[in-house]
Amino acid sequence: VGLELSPKVAVSRQGTVAGYGMVARESVQAGELLFVVPRAALLSQYTCSIGGLLERERGALQSQSGWVPLLLALL
Repeated sequence: VGLELSPKVAVSRQGTVAGYGMVARESVQAGELLFVVPRAALLSQYTCSIGGLLERERGALQSQSGWVPLLLALL
């Protein structure tokens, strides 16, 4: 999907607080690019497999928070 990860970092369970995360393998400078995630690879109400359905039912899914379509995409 075009994800790019610097060799200076790794996704790991070791050395993290929440049981998983990104850790530095070597020194990282301020402002250094560590990863790139293309917009098309992000999960959203527009990129999920039910995106068409969510778009068709947009009126029924409106809420004050705006989170309903994304929550349904996650489900």
